[in-house]
Amino acid sequence: MLKIRDYEKGDIYRTVVSGMENILREYVNDDSVLIENGYTALYGDRIVACAGLKKLWGDVYEAWLSIDEESKNDYKIAMAIVRVLKKSLDDPVLEKVQRVGAHVSVSIPNHKHFMSLLGFKPEAVLKNYFPNRTDCVVYRRGE
Repeated sequence: MLKIRDYEKGDIYRTVVSGMENILREYVNDDSVLIENGYTALYGDRIVACAGLKKLWGDVYEAWLSIDEESKNDYKIAMAIVRVLKKSLDDPVLEKVQRVGAHVSVSIPNHKHFMSLLGFKPEAVLKNYFPNRTDCVVYRRGE
């Protein structure tokens, strides 16, 4: 049974993540996320995804996501991930923000479709952006 609940401190560390996400945990962790705008997707008692927003400055936010590596190819879980991200992005507080962006590795299958489902549009490609030297697509949500 899939369930979405508010993010609780430590949830991000309970997902089994890929090498890339493990590297990025140094930058997105419990100390830097907005706990009040984070959500966790559970399948039974196992955390399959955490998502939320990180405030960069002023009214500029970065969307973040940690996906359970062992669950990423399961359609039901993929839909839970979309739901948990949409929940964090549909917060009424965000209607007044200047920008919500996301940096997404081109190595993620179907990243264009996934991001468009969440209301993001591509803005730029950054070559060799991530620590493993994969390219990055910068996305922006909204106008």
